[in-house]
Amino acid sequence: MRHAVVVFLVLVLSAPGIASAKAKTLRIEISGPGLARSLQITSPELVQAFHIWNGPGVTVNGEPVHLDPAHQRGHFIDWPRGVANVRGAGLQRYTITFHLDAARAPTESASRYVVFYEFDSSRTDGYIYLPLWKDTQPHFNSAISHGVEGHWFYSTAAWEQHIRGAILAQQQRTATAQAR
Repeated sequence: MRHAVVVFLVLVLSAPGIASAKAKTLRIEISGPGLARSLQITSPELVQAFHIWNGPGVTVNGEPVHLDPAHQRGHFIDWPRGVANVRGAGLQRYTITFHLDAARAPTESASRYVVFYEFDSSRTDGYIYLPLWKDTQPHFNSAISHGVEGHWFYSTAAWEQHIRGAILAQQQRTATAQAR
Protein backbone atom coordinates (compact mmCIF):
# COMPACT_ATOMS: atom_id res chain seq x y z
CA MET A 1 0.00 0.00 0.00
CA ARG A 2 2.77 2.41 0.94
CA HIS A 3 4.50 1.69 -2.40
CA ALA A 4 1.27 2.44 -4.32
CA VAL A 5 0.93 5.81 -2.54
CA VAL A 6 4.52 6.74 -3.43
CA VAL A 7 4.00 5.76 -7.07
CA PHE A 8 0.75 7.74 -7.19
CA LEU A 9 2.43 10.85 -5.72
CA VAL A 10 5.31 10.61 -8.18
CA LEU A 11 2.88 10.40 -11.10
CA VAL A 12 0.72 13.28 -9.86
CA LEU A 13 3.66 15.53 -9.11
CA SER A 14 5.31 14.82 -12.45
CA ALA A 15 2.17 15.50 -14.52
CA PRO A 16 2.79 19.26 -14.93
CA GLY A 17 6.28 18.46 -16.16
CA ILE A 18 4.89 16.08 -18.73
CA ALA A 19 2.37 18.66 -19.95
CA SER A 20 5.00 21.39 -20.15
CA ALA A 21 7.28 19.10 -22.17
CA LYS A 22 5.25 19.93 -25.25
CA ALA A 23 7.26 22.28 -27.45
CA LYS A 24 5.77 25.75 -27.51
CA THR A 25 5.20 27.66 -30.71
CA LEU A 26 7.84 30.33 -31.30
CA ARG A 27 6.50 31.80 -34.54
CA ILE A 28 3.95 31.23 -37.25
CA GLU A 29 5.08 31.54 -40.86
CA ILE A 30 2.61 32.13 -43.69
CA SER A 31 3.44 31.83 -47.38
CA GLY A 32 1.15 31.99 -50.35
CA PRO A 33 -0.37 34.10 -53.12
CA GLY A 34 -0.16 37.88 -52.87
CA LEU A 35 2.64 37.79 -50.30
CA ALA A 36 5.97 39.08 -51.64
CA ARG A 37 7.73 37.13 -48.91
CA SER A 38 6.68 34.86 -46.08
CA LEU A 39 4.74 36.60 -43.36
CA GLN A 40 6.40 35.96 -39.98
CA ILE A 41 4.13 36.26 -36.95
CA THR A 42 6.30 36.59 -33.87
CA SER A 43 4.16 38.60 -31.46
CA PRO A 44 4.09 36.41 -28.32
CA GLU A 45 0.44 37.24 -27.66
CA LEU A 46 -0.61 36.20 -31.15
CA VAL A 47 1.74 33.22 -31.50
CA GLN A 48 0.65 31.80 -28.17
CA ALA A 49 -3.02 32.34 -29.06
CA PHE A 50 -2.74 29.38 -31.47
CA HIS A 51 -1.00 26.08 -30.89
CA ILE A 52 -1.02 22.56 -32.27
CA TRP A 53 -1.57 20.81 -28.93
CA ASN A 54 -5.34 20.51 -29.23
CA GLY A 55 -7.91 18.54 -31.18
CA PRO A 56 -8.51 14.82 -31.61
CA GLY A 57 -5.71 12.75 -30.19
CA VAL A 58 -4.96 15.26 -27.41
CA THR A 59 -6.19 14.42 -23.93
CA VAL A 60 -6.31 16.06 -20.51
CA ASN A 61 -6.30 13.62 -17.62
CA GLY A 62 -6.88 10.83 -20.13
CA GLU A 63 -10.07 12.37 -21.54
CA PRO A 64 -10.45 13.82 -25.07
CA VAL A 65 -11.16 17.53 -24.84
CA HIS A 66 -11.41 18.78 -28.41
CA LEU A 67 -15.22 19.07 -28.28
CA ASP A 68 -15.36 20.48 -24.73
CA PRO A 69 -16.12 24.25 -24.86
CA ALA A 70 -14.03 24.72 -21.71
CA HIS A 71 -10.91 23.57 -23.61
CA GLN A 72 -11.13 25.61 -26.82
CA ARG A 73 -8.37 28.13 -26.00
CA GLY A 74 -5.56 27.96 -28.53
CA HIS A 75 -7.57 26.24 -31.22
CA PHE A 76 -7.20 27.31 -34.81
CA ILE A 77 -9.59 24.58 -36.00
CA ASP A 78 -13.24 24.75 -34.96
CA TRP A 79 -13.35 21.08 -33.91
CA PRO A 80 -17.02 21.00 -32.85
CA ARG A 81 -18.09 21.94 -36.42
CA GLY A 82 -16.38 18.85 -37.81
CA VAL A 83 -15.10 18.24 -41.31
CA ALA A 84 -15.75 20.94 -43.93
CA ASN A 85 -17.17 18.75 -46.67
CA VAL A 86 -18.11 21.67 -48.93
CA ARG A 87 -15.69 24.48 -49.78
CA GLY A 88 -15.69 27.00 -52.57
CA ALA A 89 -13.69 26.19 -55.71
CA GLY A 90 -10.54 28.05 -56.65
CA LEU A 91 -9.67 29.39 -53.21
CA GLN A 92 -6.13 30.66 -52.70
CA ARG A 93 -4.04 28.32 -50.59
CA TYR A 94 -1.59 29.41 -47.92
CA THR A 95 1.00 27.26 -46.21
CA ILE A 96 1.04 27.82 -42.46
CA THR A 97 4.09 26.62 -40.57
CA PHE A 98 4.10 26.51 -36.79
CA HIS A 99 7.76 26.72 -35.73
CA LEU A 100 8.20 24.96 -32.41
CA ASP A 101 10.92 25.26 -29.79
CA ALA A 102 13.52 22.92 -31.33
CA ALA A 103 15.20 22.37 -27.97
CA ARG A 104 12.02 20.68 -26.73
CA ALA A 105 11.18 18.83 -29.95
CA PRO A 106 12.37 15.21 -30.05
CA THR A 107 13.62 15.48 -33.66
CA GLU A 108 14.40 18.25 -36.13
CA SER A 109 11.35 17.37 -38.22
CA ALA A 110 9.19 17.66 -35.10
CA SER A 111 10.19 21.31 -34.73
CA ARG A 112 7.71 22.31 -37.45
CA TYR A 113 4.04 21.60 -38.01
CA VAL A 114 2.53 22.49 -41.38
CA VAL A 115 -1.13 23.00 -42.31
CA PHE A 116 -2.82 24.53 -45.35
CA TYR A 117 -5.28 27.40 -45.09
CA GLU A 118 -7.83 28.75 -47.55
CA PHE A 119 -10.53 31.39 -47.26
CA ASP A 120 -13.24 32.91 -49.38
CA SER A 121 -13.10 36.70 -49.04
CA SER A 122 -16.88 36.89 -49.57
CA ARG A 123 -17.54 34.63 -46.55
CA THR A 124 -16.51 34.58 -42.92
CA ASP A 125 -15.52 30.90 -43.04
CA GLY A 126 -11.96 29.82 -43.55
CA TYR A 127 -10.69 26.28 -43.94
CA ILE A 128 -7.67 24.44 -42.58
CA TYR A 129 -6.36 21.21 -44.05
CA LEU A 130 -4.55 18.81 -41.75
CA PRO A 131 -2.22 17.21 -44.25
CA LEU A 132 -1.24 13.61 -44.46
CA TRP A 133 2.45 13.14 -43.64
CA LYS A 134 3.29 12.80 -47.34
CA ASP A 135 1.62 16.16 -48.15
CA THR A 136 4.17 18.15 -46.17
CA GLN A 137 7.43 16.67 -47.43
CA PRO A 138 10.17 17.39 -46.60
CA HIS A 139 8.82 18.60 -43.24
CA PHE A 140 6.69 15.60 -42.23
CA ASN A 141 4.30 16.52 -39.44
CA SER A 142 5.75 14.28 -36.78
CA ALA A 143 5.16 16.62 -33.82
CA ILE A 144 1.59 15.36 -33.35
CA SER A 145 -0.94 13.13 -35.06
CA HIS A 146 -4.63 13.82 -34.60
CA GLY A 147 -5.86 10.74 -36.45
CA VAL A 148 -8.02 12.89 -38.75
CA GLU A 149 -5.35 14.02 -41.20
CA GLY A 150 -6.31 14.29 -44.86
CA HIS A 151 -9.42 16.42 -44.22
CA TRP A 152 -10.41 20.07 -44.39
CA PHE A 153 -11.89 21.67 -41.25
CA TYR A 154 -13.39 25.06 -40.45
CA SER A 155 -11.07 27.59 -38.85
CA THR A 156 -12.03 29.39 -35.65
CA ALA A 157 -13.32 32.96 -35.54
CA ALA A 158 -10.15 34.00 -33.67
CA TRP A 159 -8.00 32.53 -36.47
CA GLU A 160 -10.03 34.36 -39.08
CA GLN A 161 -9.76 37.64 -37.21
CA HIS A 162 -6.03 37.51 -36.59
CA ILE A 163 -4.49 35.36 -39.32
CA ARG A 164 -6.75 36.29 -42.23
CA GLY A 165 -6.40 39.89 -41.06
CA ALA A 166 -2.59 39.63 -41.11
CA ILE A 167 -2.63 38.06 -44.60
CA LEU A 168 -4.94 40.72 -46.02
CA ALA A 169 -2.88 43.52 -44.45
CA GLN A 170 0.36 42.07 -45.89
CA GLN A 171 -1.25 41.63 -49.30
CA GLN A 172 -2.30 45.29 -49.22
CA ARG A 173 1.26 46.37 -48.31
CA THR A 174 2.64 44.21 -51.14
CA ALA A 175 0.18 45.63 -53.66
CA THR A 176 0.95 49.20 -52.55
CA ALA A 177 4.71 48.61 -52.82
CA GLN A 178 4.33 47.08 -56.30
CA ALA A 179 2.20 50.03 -57.48
CA ARG A 180 5.00 52.49 -56.68
